[in-house]
Amino acid sequence: MDNLTLFACKFRHSNTLLLGNVANFGGEAASALDFHSVLGFQEDVSYRQFGAPIMFVLKSHVAVFTILFSLIVGCAQLCLAESSKIPTTWWPDPSTGLMWTGQSSFSLRGAMNWDDAGTYCSSLTLGGFSGWRLPTIAEMRSEEYLYPVTETDKDGFDQTVDYLGFKGKVQTTQATRIWTSSIAGDQQYFSVFMGPPDVFGILFKGQLKAALNPDRSEAHERVSKVSDRNAVLCVRPIDADILQLAQDAGVSHPVPDLLTLKANVPLNRARMAFQAQRYQDAIAQSQGALAIKPDLADAYWGIGISYGMLGQWDQAITNLESALKIDKGYGDAKDSLEWAKDNQKAVKHGKTAKDIPPLWK
Repeated sequence: MDNLTLFACKFRHSNTLLLGNVANFGGEAASALDFHSVLGFQEDVSYRQFGAPIMFVLKSHVAVFTILFSLIVGCAQLCLAESSKIPTTWWPDPSTGLMWTGQSSFSLRGAMNWDDAGTYCSSLTLGGFSGWRLPTIAEMRSEEYLYPVTETDKDGFDQTVDYLGFKGKVQTTQATRIWTSSIAGDQQYFSVFMGPPDVFGILFKGQLKAALNPDRSEAHERVSKVSDRNAVLCVRPIDADILQLAQDAGVSHPVPDLLTLKANVPLNRARMAFQAQRYQDAIAQSQGALAIKPDLADAYWGIGISYGMLGQWDQAITNLESALKIDKGYGDAKDSLEWAKDNQKAVKHGKTAKDIPPLWK
């Protein structure tokens, strides 16, 4: 707010006159105002009796208002900053009946000690859902999977190491530990090291054999003191109605809201129709998803690749471009758009379309 309208009453004899003036509300303006001249008061009895007290009250209120306004703005900015440091997506896993935050705290608020981690989860409201908590070590194991990564070492030999990933495309920064609520000792709790095996643990604790064993995700488990600073994933049970919805939707990635989850129900049917080469059905089901959530990029992508499989390249390109307008970083849509444009060009030149369809898993 740059301006403040100040009103003063001037009493002269039996007449009452209401004067209004807009004064600049910034920096030194309030204290520098010459209320005498600005409001046109004269040195008479009526001003000394009424004007001066009114001006004093107005100046006092301006100062108080300035302080209150600054506090309100500061609190609002702080709230906005804090709200941007919480997860924006969540992933329901119908196979375990658990709902997970879509990303760990590491990229949002960084790492934190165990007590702060518990508070972080218990105070979280995400997608309209509360009741979040730290996961147990068993719950972490239920969502983890190992995948081999082959790297060439300094001597030129290929070495295959098992990295630890998290299902549902939940974002967990590699080489960070995730807190659990499972007790490991006095003032100690289990944590899970995501990504590559803990290099220091391998080198100095003799865990190389265990870490390279593809049958043991436990090779990535560590013991952390409550004062250690680790990343946080939060979990909660899926409500019964959401569980059925999650089963029907079959989402393999986090969603931002309940509406997106509902739209994934017809989109999942579209995926199955596409895999069965029923491309018209895939288009119809994807359009049904858009009727629920009009800005669902996955639905436009599904329509685009389905039209492509029918050889209708103009419609394919239009829908794939729509997907990219919604999500400019949509990798599958970029690849599919290139595929559609190449085939459109080939057909125009009397050539056979390239039979390299995109995959919809």
